[in-house]
Amino acid sequence: MDISNCIEDTKPTFHRLKSSVDMEKKARQIIMHLQKRIRDEKVLTIDKLYMYVDLNGDKELEIEEFKILCRKIKKDITDDEIEYIFEMFDRDQNRKITKEEFTKLIMETDFIASFEGYQDPFIDVKASYIIKQMLIIVESKDMKPEDLFAKVDTDNSQSIEKGEFENLILSIDPTVSNKDIEYAYTKVDIKGTGHIKKEDFLKLFQY
Repeated sequence: MDISNCIEDTKPTFHRLKSSVDMEKKARQIIMHLQKRIRDEKVLTIDKLYMYVDLNGDKELEIEEFKILCRKIKKDITDDEIEYIFEMFDRDQNRKITKEEFTKLIMETDFIASFEGYQDPFIDVKASYIIKQMLIIVESKDMKPEDLFAKVDTDNSQSIEKGEFENLILSIDPTVSNKDIEYAYTKVDIKGTGHIKKEDFLKLFQY
């Protein structure tokens, strides 16, 4: 079985997955912007921000109020993207965001940590996207993980080197950066040896 055919047949699925990842990234950008405003502007508290957004003063944010907030931060954001972010806040799915729900998501520790660490806060999301692409190839074409490993291991060394891993990912999605591929590689290279052994590769498919 030619892996290039597998990749071509599964590209629509990859694009849907990437769209989901892109929405996740935009959602985090909106939330991080709010965090930064609260952190940098000493007089702006979460309570005050919520009060400003709650235009009708009923102590619940509805989708139309939330749209105004999102478009003040990012003018070209789409309704679908706003809906995605709204649902992240609306944890009980009652189509209203309470102050408690609003506060809880903004204060999530993983978002705050992304500010303090000065690193790409989406790096793990990107790595998951890259790894999922390999899983989709196997699932959609009814392949065995061993078959995919053999296709990627072009030098038959019984391990996948960085160059082989990079070639696979770029053949699926040429827009993925080298930095993101390298980070994803470290997630699969469990032992940190600089090459992915077959046993470690196969663990990705044990679910």
